[in-house]
Amino acid sequence: MVLQRIWLARKCNESSTFFPVAGISVRQDLVNRLVAALRNWRFNWKEYLSETGDELDDDFLSSKPFIAEDKLEAKARIAILLDHSGSIWPVELTYKEMTAILCQALQKIGIWYALFAFSESSSSPGITVWTIKDVGKPFDKIAMDRLLQIDADGGTPLADVYKRLLPALTRWRIQKLVTFTDGVPDSLERASMAIRVLQRKGIQMSAISYRSLDVKRLPYDRFEIIRHMDDLPRVLLGVLVGG
Repeated sequence: MVLQRIWLARKCNESSTFFPVAGISVRQDLVNRLVAALRNWRFNWKEYLSETGDELDDDFLSSKPFIAEDKLEAKARIAILLDHSGSIWPVELTYKEMTAILCQALQKIGIWYALFAFSESSSSPGITVWTIKDVGKPFDKIAMDRLLQIDADGGTPLADVYKRLLPALTRWRIQKLVTFTDGVPDSLERASMAIRVLQRKGIQMSAISYRSLDVKRLPYDRFEIIRHMDDLPRVLLGVLVGG
């Protein structure tokens, strides 16, 4: 982990467009690009007819001939779960960087979300579920440090992870959980049962897989696959704001 911090710190010096977080940096140009893309999708805006405005309604049949816009607040409570099993190790550094970029973009947009991760340790048995960021808390130095402390190790016991997350998801009234993973869970049957338990609690379950179609066999409400880790912020953001 020390080597990772050194590597990321060196990478900060490659461009002046980096945003410092927790002793490392996140490229601010990528954050801004992600936020701009979100605005291009016109997410979180509604149009209505008004007596005043900058844009004229083509039909012009109403007593309110202008089209106005209002920004809607993002009311959905979202949680993101990051798989830190051993198979993610070859791209772990990029994984953390892309996660930080996404979190900065979500923070700029004003979306409330919680961020979790899980991993196993080869030195001690058992799964660890990490709370990186609570709902309503900022993605700051403390959150970034928590993310950096996690080593990619172990398997993918999704059923056990979901079971451990259930109290927090219930307490924070989470409505949508997006899981990023790069492989098949330790038990498809148990993972499927755990997913359905959360769905019955009213939680929309989505998954993004890194180069693996095996996850598609699970009963998620939505499934996406990425081939390059650099695509993670864009695809994950699309899942979060989409249906």
